[in-house]
Amino acid sequence: MIINEDLFLERYNKLNSRQKQAVDEIYGPVMVIAGPGTGKTEVLSMRIAALIRSEAQVQPHEILCLTYTEEATNSMRRRLVQIIGAAAHKVNIYTFHAFCNNIIQNNSEYFSMRTLQPMTDLERTDLLYKMLEDLPSGHPLRKLSGNIYYDSGKLSKLFDIMKREYLTAEGISAAIDEYLLSLPTREEYIYKRNGANFKKGDLKQSQIDEQIKRMETTRAAAHLFDIYESRMKEAGRYDFNDMILWVLDAFKKYPWMLQSYQERFQFTLVDEFQDTNGAQNELINQLTAFWEDPNIFVVGDDDQSIYEFQGARIRNIIEFYLRYKDTIKIVVLPENYRSSQQIIDRAMATIGNNKARLINQLADLQLDKNIVSAADRFKNEPNIVHPEVRMYNNILQEEADVVMQIERLQQQGIALQDVAVLYAQHKQADNIIALLERKNIPYNVKREVNLLELPLTEQILNILDYLQQEKKKTFSGEEVLFELMHSPYFEIAPTDIAQLALYIQANRKNGGIKWRMLISNHLQLETIDLQTTEAIRRLSNNLDNWEREQMTLPLPLLIEKIVYESGIVNYLLKEADHIWNMQVLYALFQFIKDAWSRDSKMKSAQLRQMIDRMNDEGIKAPVQRVIQNDNGVKFYTAHSAKGNEFEYVFLVGCTKNFWENKKGGGANYHMPDTITATEEDPDNTYKTEVARRLFYVALTRAKKHLYISYALNDNAGKAIEASVFVDEISVPEERIRQTVPVGEIAEHLKWAMAPVEEVVIKMANAQWIERVLQQLTMSYTSISKYLRCPLAFYYELILKVPFQKNDALAFGSAVHNALERFYKDMQVRKGEFPSKEELLNQFKYALNTEASSFTAVQFDRRTEQGNTLLSEYYDHYINTLHKNVEIEYKVNRYVLDGVPVTAKIDKIEIDGDKCTVVDYKTGDPDKSGNANTAPPNEKDPNGGDYWRQMVFYKLLLENYEDRRWQVALGKFDYIQKSTKTGEYKQITVPVFPQDEQIVRQQLKDTYARVMNHEFDKGCGKEDCHWCNFARTYKLVRPKEDELIEIDDV
Repeated sequence: MIINEDLFLERYNKLNSRQKQAVDEIYGPVMVIAGPGTGKTEVLSMRIAALIRSEAQVQPHEILCLTYTEEATNSMRRRLVQIIGAAAHKVNIYTFHAFCNNIIQNNSEYFSMRTLQPMTDLERTDLLYKMLEDLPSGHPLRKLSGNIYYDSGKLSKLFDIMKREYLTAEGISAAIDEYLLSLPTREEYIYKRNGANFKKGDLKQSQIDEQIKRMETTRAAAHLFDIYESRMKEAGRYDFNDMILWVLDAFKKYPWMLQSYQERFQFTLVDEFQDTNGAQNELINQLTAFWEDPNIFVVGDDDQSIYEFQGARIRNIIEFYLRYKDTIKIVVLPENYRSSQQIIDRAMATIGNNKARLINQLADLQLDKNIVSAADRFKNEPNIVHPEVRMYNNILQEEADVVMQIERLQQQGIALQDVAVLYAQHKQADNIIALLERKNIPYNVKREVNLLELPLTEQILNILDYLQQEKKKTFSGEEVLFELMHSPYFEIAPTDIAQLALYIQANRKNGGIKWRMLISNHLQLETIDLQTTEAIRRLSNNLDNWEREQMTLPLPLLIEKIVYESGIVNYLLKEADHIWNMQVLYALFQFIKDAWSRDSKMKSAQLRQMIDRMNDEGIKAPVQRVIQNDNGVKFYTAHSAKGNEFEYVFLVGCTKNFWENKKGGGANYHMPDTITATEEDPDNTYKTEVARRLFYVALTRAKKHLYISYALNDNAGKAIEASVFVDEISVPEERIRQTVPVGEIAEHLKWAMAPVEEVVIKMANAQWIERVLQQLTMSYTSISKYLRCPLAFYYELILKVPFQKNDALAFGSAVHNALERFYKDMQVRKGEFPSKEELLNQFKYALNTEASSFTAVQFDRRTEQGNTLLSEYYDHYINTLHKNVEIEYKVNRYVLDGVPVTAKIDKIEIDGDKCTVVDYKTGDPDKSGNANTAPPNEKDPNGGDYWRQMVFYKLLLENYEDRRWQVALGKFDYIQKSTKTGEYKQITVPVFPQDEQIVRQQLKDTYARVMNHEFDKGCGKEDCHWCNFARTYKLVRPKEDELIEIDDV
């Protein structure tokens, strides 16, 4: 069977003694522990060849080799072809999923999946949404406010884990019972010494109660799994993880099927055994269970296990050893043919700190996993090259120096394809890539971009949104029209749009003018001093046509017309990055066509709902942005670098926030440690150990030259901490404090050294703005809005652009209106409060007036929430409510310290010559209370909005000549109970003289800046709607070039 015996012997003779031992072990269970660079793929390939060549006369089709990736499958088959020729294609080399798919296809009559289709991420989300909508009242996962589908993502992750790890709801529930029963006996839940309210030996009951609450939520979620499975089958869908489960279920249901595969595969090999999940491990166990002493050969390395689930992976290895303890042969491959000993020593220095290692878990075996360099090139190397750990003053200097080093390597004639930049997260490479691009240094990177987050996608969707809203109700999409008019391909000057906004304001009398009416009235447009009147007319005509065509055209054809007739294609072709832009446009069109092909009745409203759900759940519409250059620097995350090796490796950004303290993974249900027999880990040791393995993998990609770097400060000057892994591989004295010569980098760092780009726009005609300002009256809202973002003040209070309330704001308005009516009815009835039913009816009426702000499900949930909150509020307070009150009290416009002011106050409770100012809040008091009511502090120098609100009210009331009030107290009355304590919360805001002075000054300063037209600059914050609006629609005014000061670098 061996076609090339000479090649086999040549390669066999190159193996070291341990590798030969692994290849020569024909029978029984064998576990090969193969560290990085120790030749595991060659060992697997040679073992397969050796089996066929052996006296056992193993046939190729009797061998099964299971791998983790298609890449590994292809690599192994290529090696086999060299040795055994075409017979290599008869060897069963599969990924786990491909193997299971093969079983299903060959036994299709026993599987019901013939009528099923793969479930898309969106279909899964829809299914989970419907499940959450159908939850009965009182279910732990049923939410009445906010994002009622919040748990859909968590459920999706839980169900994936249950399938991957072969867990059942019953198994999880039993593990939870065991876990909760054990809590009172665990040291971490017992006080170790006496305290004010507890004694040594007492239980930490509050912490136990919190664990009980968490676990019951997890239990409730796990019990939804069967419903999820049945609904998925009803919908004719299956997901990626189902194939393995179907095969496992079939093996149980049809023992003859399992036996046929057990007998067919006499020899089983498993690659990357450390990464097999619970379901994959069960598949291996069933396939080999027929034999008392099966011919099972697994290769892996616990130190390179980077796809973890609560320690389950190392447990799989340990259980494999225990299962075959009496006959198993363990071979450790210690010789590394990739890296220098200096690199290996650093890598071993860090991984040695992990406790969850085989050498510790199976200490009796006395395994020696100390790796040694065996590459011939390093045996007599005269010039020993040590890995370097470099630290920089800030991240920008680190990035610039890495680029400068790469540039020097290029100048020295080093092939850049042998150079790699590794990092924990993609965003760490952005500036380095940008700098390489500016210097025309070739590079290779493949990054997944979410189509749905790109500005072009949002701009096209805005057009569809507008057409749909106008179809439902004329002039209902005014706020969307304002936004889409700013799209650059319409070529309408932003100042013209602002001018139209001011014109509409000036003509609000007699019913006012709608935006759509104005842009459609060509004669009226001529009377306004505009620069781009023709572009406005063109948009108006297009909107008229598209509104008609949306009634008859299929969605893909409608979008095609919009894309071409709007000028989008022409605009994109003129952009510098036109190839990528057209790729995005094509990908978007394909995405929409695919969605329409699944539902040919889909219109723009359904498309928007689909995309909103995808965004809410973090479901991406991925498009690969591939930049590939011959002989270019390679860019990889540490995860994706596994399986690769490079002569030069730059491992950048080695700080805690990107490694062991990396955020993420928190939005999951808490699983009991009894599921995987792992101990509770309050210090995140487990998380650190997983990160350390990844760091170990990154280090061992380097052959000879390894540069580890980190910055001492971020670009804003805030200190950041080096990863603990840096401390494990080096001492401070040997680290290189790298100083980057300013003269060398100032020019190409100019763009990067600047602070976050200021959001500065060009405003409307100053004279028109001045007319609006002459009528301006300052309220607490206008002060707070300006202090948060002057740009928001400009759009919302100067231009007064149209906007649509969100569901939270609309719900709050309905509650306020119901309570206002409740008190006013009491006043009419001479002190007798209306009944609870009347209050709820008032709320129902008020909510109906806000119906346009809700989806159907939101409306139902908000109705339920309002009825619950107001019923409980009524029962709790009805006998203690003040009757001597002023409701929705209006402070008419007057001048305070030279500033025109006004206010409208929810409620004033009068007590003799003093009063208490009350403002209702409908949010969660635990989330919004403390920060918003805090006076000026280091974190918020302007003070919280609620604090400013009460101080402002006190100032206005006590200086109001029409009626002099004496404010004794200000309080915020939360309609919702605290989720933490279950009690009602009324937050009082004491107002001191210095508070009044601060707010007086804020009032005067804000008014002065407003009157000086200082609202063209935004706050620049990432979560600011109007700053993002300006960025998205390219409204940011370009700044004049500024020189970099040497001291700034």
